[in-house]
Amino acid sequence: MSGAYSQVDATGAYLANVILKNGRNEVQIYPIAQHPGPLVEENLIKRFELDIDQNVVCSTWFSESSVTETPRKGKRRASDAESHVSNGSLNGNGHINGHTSTSLFAVALANGTVLVFSPNKDDAAYTITCIDSCVSLTRSTTSGHFWALSNSQVVSEVDVSSNTLVKLFKLGKTDAEVGKIWQTDFAVKKLGASALLVASSKVHLVDGTKSKKQVIGELAQEGIDESSLLPFAYMLPVSGSVVSLVRELSSTLILHDLSKPENEPVTFESKCGTITRVEFLKNDTGVIFGDNGAEVVKVSNGITSCAIVKTNQPTIFFENIFFAAQNGVIGVWYDGNQPRFVKLSDDIHFLGNYSIPIDYKSKTSDLDISTPEITFVASESTSINNIAPAELFSELSDLLLGETVSKKSVIKLCSSNDIEDNIKDTIRLFSQASECSVLVKNLFLIISHKVASETSKKSSLSMWLKWLLLAHGGYISKQEELASELKNLQSSLDNGMKMMPKLLALQGRLQLLKSQAELRERIRNQTMEEVEEESAEEAEHDTFNDTFNNTTNIEELIVYMNGENDDDFDSVSADINGTVE
Repeated sequence: MSGAYSQVDATGAYLANVILKNGRNEVQIYPIAQHPGPLVEENLIKRFELDIDQNVVCSTWFSESSVTETPRKGKRRASDAESHVSNGSLNGNGHINGHTSTSLFAVALANGTVLVFSPNKDDAAYTITCIDSCVSLTRSTTSGHFWALSNSQVVSEVDVSSNTLVKLFKLGKTDAEVGKIWQTDFAVKKLGASALLVASSKVHLVDGTKSKKQVIGELAQEGIDESSLLPFAYMLPVSGSVVSLVRELSSTLILHDLSKPENEPVTFESKCGTITRVEFLKNDTGVIFGDNGAEVVKVSNGITSCAIVKTNQPTIFFENIFFAAQNGVIGVWYDGNQPRFVKLSDDIHFLGNYSIPIDYKSKTSDLDISTPEITFVASESTSINNIAPAELFSELSDLLLGETVSKKSVIKLCSSNDIEDNIKDTIRLFSQASECSVLVKNLFLIISHKVASETSKKSSLSMWLKWLLLAHGGYISKQEELASELKNLQSSLDNGMKMMPKLLALQGRLQLLKSQAELRERIRNQTMEEVEEESAEEAEHDTFNDTFNNTTNIEELIVYMNGENDDDFDSVSADINGTVE
């Protein structure tokens, strides 16, 4: 995984930027200005460089300190206020009803350690080592705590100040691929505790306060064939018992009412393509981020689209949009791995289409693109003929569901379509088909065999295989009849990876030889030019010397004024005075 992403804390006072890059893993915390003017307090930015092997798996903001209790408030009132601070019901500057909350940012690493960073410290504030390797983190309604979900489906609540586990339990009645955990603001009846959600392709309601049988319910599916359901990727509380959910590689926003988990959810199809994240600005106004921009929606008695927000650069989209009390709505876009901030509006009311000017200067002209790279080209016999996803899905379905499946025709069709967005959308349409399992099996058998047999070639088939595994990898891994193909594919890819160092070494040698040849050519050309110049100078000198040597009397070359020389003068004198002696 590489790139960068941002997360804003519940107060709207800090933005964390997580950079995931080979050789550079870094966490940055940007303080959002709490007064009109510049959007970021530049002099207070914190940067935490991680070691090369400290790979970030997941992260979350959570509340550090308890809410200050006034004498009039009892324990219950204080607890309620603390819950509100944790779930983000703040006025945007870290205060609610006169109480201050400090945020912490937890980052889970692949080695099992969790680093906790504070906006007020130059180094990690806490190092958590009491839990197993995490796949997901989320805040807790208790200040100074967060929840963690491990690879082995163990749920832990961690007290960061003491590096101890407050709660620990293993999920029971859930499917084996649970990979996400989220804290909600929905209070479980009778107990008064806020419920957790754990999810893969299904979503389970969990009561973390119980000593056993913590899974208390399962949310209804949205009416799709269960075998083709993709895992959930995002969850965000809307208000009260309502939460929003998004599946991987999906353009559909799903609204669930946790108080009625058996009810079928409300769905909304985004205009911005595949959803990459969802954020709520304030009240019932949310933003759906997709491949083609950001869509502002209202969530009240359903979901209503209000606006599309983009930058004025066709290839740059907003990665995050949030609300800050003193500066209104702020958009975040990325220049490489660095976030850039721009004010969008004073309030959250958007209507229509927006093109926001950003200060972006292309660096294309500054890049050295002359360095040769090892490239792989598609077979010359393959002609590219890209078609729309709906048409592509229709043609591919006819081939894969026919009485006799023509592998050659399937490979030809897939190879001739190399636009990745079209491939992704076509694979996504499999989930909506009644014969999804047959389509996935047949396509995987054909493409995986072809890719495994030709690992040294790169064609659009590799993109087909990538998105097929991303979208339906869980289903494919459970099919016994596909186990041998998976094994063959893994073996072929391993062999291909063993060849990579040799290819890179060969590339280095070729580049060195080319550079040496170019250097010799430049030296040779420069030498030839110098020789030509020297030859021209020598020829000029030779001409002068030849003229000088061939002249019997140097005085013959002397030209006097009016074109006369001594001979002319002697001739005239002879005519007048007679012969000159």
